[in-house]
Amino acid sequence: MTTRIATGWLAGLLLAALSLAPATAAADKTFFYNITSDDTWQAGMAVSHATAALEAGHEVALYLNVRGVRLVATDGEPDVFGPTGKTPRAMIRAAADKGARVLMCHMCVKKAGLTMDDLIEAAERARADAIFELMADDDTVVMSY
Repeated sequence: MTTRIATGWLAGLLLAALSLAPATAAADKTFFYNITSDDTWQAGMAVSHATAALEAGHEVALYLNVRGVRLVATDGEPDVFGPTGKTPRAMIRAAADKGARVLMCHMCVKKAGLTMDDLIEAAERARADAIFELMADDDTVVMSY
């Protein structure tokens, strides 16, 4: 009987360890959000998802390019994303405060008639080689909005 108890206990311990392994491995992932649009709905969905990833303990990078660079321009009053009651700019600021990186395509910023000084403080200029390296990393999940 003691052998059965020990075997059962060891089997339970092994199952518990195996069930934790995927969660631990997933927590090591970086979630990379490629945001190309300044559409409130698209951006709101992307940043809502990114915020959930941050709250789950993941590293998050928001890469704003094409028209997405306008989301963090400090001028104007952007529309509110209905489900949160916040603008995408406010949502991105909050995500940055929680640790998300806000990476900007410099050529897109320039094409939009903006400079880095026109953007929220958390915005950082991204180098193409660094973006490619991050997206190609085995531990990075890339999503595009």
